[in-house]
Amino acid sequence: MTISSTELRHAGECLGELDTLTAEAQRAIDLLQERRAALISSAVTGQIDVYRDRLDEQAAYFRITREEATEIARQAAAFTEERLELFSVWTRRRAASGHSALARVYCIVIDATRKE
Repeated sequence: MTISSTELRHAGECLGELDTLTAEAQRAIDLLQERRAALISSAVTGQIDVYRDRLDEQAAYFRITREEATEIARQAAAFTEERLELFSVWTRRRAASGHSALARVYCIVIDATRKE
């Protein structure tokens, strides 16, 4: 079977389009991952209110105002952020060996002294 130059050219054009689409998809993935990280950071540091209903429930439970519950949540977030600077957590997801079809997540925690 012989492939003509027209067919080769067309195949090359298709591959070029696939490369372009792949690059665009990777840029979109990178941007989404960056936005996800920023959203998580904002939520953890209390810059955005992601638990409005929970705040109302906590305020009612503790018989405090929503504003007081919000302030306590901000203080807790600041406390947590300060403490998180003392260590790093590295995670990796790998396929489990053996009969399991599930992946495993491995975690290493390193404290400020850089000891595991």
